[in-house]
Amino acid sequence: MKSSLKIYVFFLCILAFSIFFVLRPPEKRGEIKKNSEEIATLELQNFALYSIKDKKPQLLVIGSKAYRFDNREEFVDLFLANFGLHRGDKPFSQKDIEYFRVGKAIKKKDKYQFSNGIDYLNESGMSFVTQKGDYDSEKKQFKGVGDFELKNDQGKFWGEDLYFDGINSQAQASLPRGMIWLEQ
Repeated sequence: MKSSLKIYVFFLCILAFSIFFVLRPPEKRGEIKKNSEEIATLELQNFALYSIKDKKPQLLVIGSKAYRFDNREEFVDLFLANFGLHRGDKPFSQKDIEYFRVGKAIKKKDKYQFSNGIDYLNESGMSFVTQKGDYDSEKKQFKGVGDFELKNDQGKFWGEDLYFDGINSQAQASLPRGMIWLEQ
């Protein structure tokens, strides 16, 4: 009889706890927040990517980290070589090749947002350094934000908010200053 009494007591305790938790449920610990952070569909480390069209190289991208999301690509510590083969009716020349060294870049379609320092060089000898800016690889236009330093075969220039048109090789800036090199 002792064993059957233990079983009855056990089930009565379960029934009592069940009634207690139904009538007075435990307090909520707060709502669980959903993680709104995006998850990359592709992640690369220490990579080299090539873009080839009609058996000709378009871009070379080398970097330490890359992430592909649904609407953009992000790059960290990036080297980008744009071979300039998609310039419409103009024939390709060696001077069309341009290089970027960037701390961080976000690419959406043919547009790049650069930050954490940008070093630019093209094969015609023009180079500039700035902290951040936007680049349209289709139009070959760069719009910098903040201070810059530009060098070309005509001199050394500095100022703020650089705009560079790579197709026409024209540069504009706010508050430009510089030194022009004269031949002797």
